[in-house]
Amino acid sequence: MESSNENRSFAQIVWKGRWLLVVIVIASVIGTGIYAYRLPPEFATEAVFHLRPLTEVEAAVKPYLPSAPTLLRLLQSQEVLLQTIEDARLQEQPAFTDWTKPRLADWLRGHLQVTQPDKTDLLVVELNGPFKGGKEIKEFTDRYVAVFQKKIQTQLRQSLETEQGRLDRLQQGLSQAQQNIIQEATQRATAKRPKLQAQEKEIKDAMTALKSKERNLRMPAGEQNASFEGVTLREDYLALVSQLKEVQKELAQLDDNGGVSTFDDLYGTFKEIGQESVQISLLSAKLKQLGENFEVLELVNPSSLPTAPVGPQRLRITLTGGIVGFVVALVLVLLAGAGRERKPSESSSSAT
Repeated sequence: MESSNENRSFAQIVWKGRWLLVVIVIASVIGTGIYAYRLPPEFATEAVFHLRPLTEVEAAVKPYLPSAPTLLRLLQSQEVLLQTIEDARLQEQPAFTDWTKPRLADWLRGHLQVTQPDKTDLLVVELNGPFKGGKEIKEFTDRYVAVFQKKIQTQLRQSLETEQGRLDRLQQGLSQAQQNIIQEATQRATAKRPKLQAQEKEIKDAMTALKSKERNLRMPAGEQNASFEGVTLREDYLALVSQLKEVQKELAQLDDNGGVSTFDDLYGTFKEIGQESVQISLLSAKLKQLGENFEVLELVNPSSLPTAPVGPQRLRITLTGGIVGFVVALVLVLLAGAGRERKPSESSSSAT
């Protein structure tokens, strides 16, 4: 019974305030409708990137490439957004004429979606907003893509230049190590040369002495009248010739890089340093070439040209405004009705 009375009371309050309810709802619908139909059209577009796979030759650049999460952060970085806003003259769009660049950057961060589909090496850039037309949003997205690609290439080039600087310093260190080895070898060669020169003279003197026995030397083994002494002398002479060649070869080596190759303990280290130096030079040259030509991303699908706006959803906005207006009007009607009921009660209490 009490519930039935309350329902009747609620209905009576609403009925008494029906005109207020109707007026507020109509005003909300009209106001929201005007607002919705004055909103500029919204267009949407998207571009798809592909993380460029590396060839065997390009594998050297892999340690210096940004990861996908880094690329995602960079795509929405303040620097990239502000540069795009400036290059694309976004503030000249009718919807953004009074906006500051930081405000536009914040707006873009909410409307420019950059995602990486699961288990793919794709990056998808999506943008929707109140641009003047489909051509304008496409041009803005293309400019954004260009700014981002330039930024990522600049970062890669800087990383490679930093690495090249490190390689150059390492190369200088290896070169200095080689010079130290050559210096030590030169000191050893300076001490060794007189001994070799003395050996050379001694061998030549011995050969001269054997040549004096020319008659015997002309009778090698197997010839008629050849003697055992002649055979022995000839073999001794040939042995001296071989020894002389070895000594002269070693003397010649003393003049090459300080004679490093004549000292086994130094030559092994010198050779290893040289091989490492060559590898560093090749890597440095490869990084330099890749820094000039390599592109981190490939554009799989350029931004599409929208043929029709995707928003705003004017009917939905208008209906939402009407619903909100109805709720507000209902609250006001109930509050007004509660106030009217309270006044008679207070009057009765005063009379008593």
